[in-house]
Amino acid sequence: MLRNPSLVAAFVCLALASPVLFAGPALAEVVMPPSLKVEEGEAQLKAPGDGQAWRTAKPGQVVDFGLIVSTDRTFRGSINYADGTSLTLKPTTMLQVLSDGLRLYRGQTWIKVTKRGKAFTCVMPAAIASVRGTRFSCEVPSYARVFSSRYVSEFFNRAHLANGLRGNLISTSIGLAMLAGLCEDAPGGKVPSTVKVFEGRVMVVYPAYTGAIKQTWMVTAGQKIDTTTAERAVKQPLTGADYAYWALPVPPELAATQPGAPVAGTGDDLPALIGRDAQPNRTGSLLDTAHEHH
Repeated sequence: MLRNPSLVAAFVCLALASPVLFAGPALAEVVMPPSLKVEEGEAQLKAPGDGQAWRTAKPGQVVDFGLIVSTDRTFRGSINYADGTSLTLKPTTMLQVLSDGLRLYRGQTWIKVTKRGKAFTCVMPAAIASVRGTRFSCEVPSYARVFSSRYVSEFFNRAHLANGLRGNLISTSIGLAMLAGLCEDAPGGKVPSTVKVFEGRVMVVYPAYTGAIKQTWMVTAGQKIDTTTAERAVKQPLTGADYAYWALPVPPELAATQPGAPVAGTGDDLPALIGRDAQPNRTGSLLDTAHEHH
């Protein structure tokens, strides 16, 4: 038995300061569900799964892990975690909030991750971005936008016009063939994903149907990757418009040649367009998709 009060006090202080030594394994990091901040417009929430109804979200409402968030055309706001991590959402964005990241189905989000012990992951139809603490943005265009682009490039090209097609009508067979082409390569459909890094670095993975990794890129501050060309994509430098689009200071070397700002996706596609391999999960975790790629 310890009889010296000073020695007892020193022992207690040491125990409190060293929980690993005196209390077994360290406590796991606890992440609380984030809250929704609405500055303008409206957002809706729904649980994953067929038959679940959308309901209008209230400003300041807690967004439980696993819920899907969809913003309207005038939305301005963010999803905020207690540790300082935040997701700034653009209009017509749809994503699922998960305990270790998010699943982005459509639209654009600016992601600021407070440094944490566990990776924060953004899963997209044609890319997976994983970080521990940095600032970056992710974009997934709508099916309508991608289909329109494919329609213009395929149907109105010179070869077709030379063969007598005037671009005035698109047949059902041509339309179905083009839509099938969108869905044949990447999980969730052949919809490109873009990751732009403004601070730190982000590991970006291009997955295959089987879960194997086709390609990986380490994208650092001032770079971006666009998976339009799938695993053959090459990192590109950010432009002044990339910074201005998120109301960030434009680096002096880019200010003089700043092009027009990119246009956000504005398609009316529905959750039913989400591909088989990108369906919302019910557990609010990325364990079944993202972790197997790292």
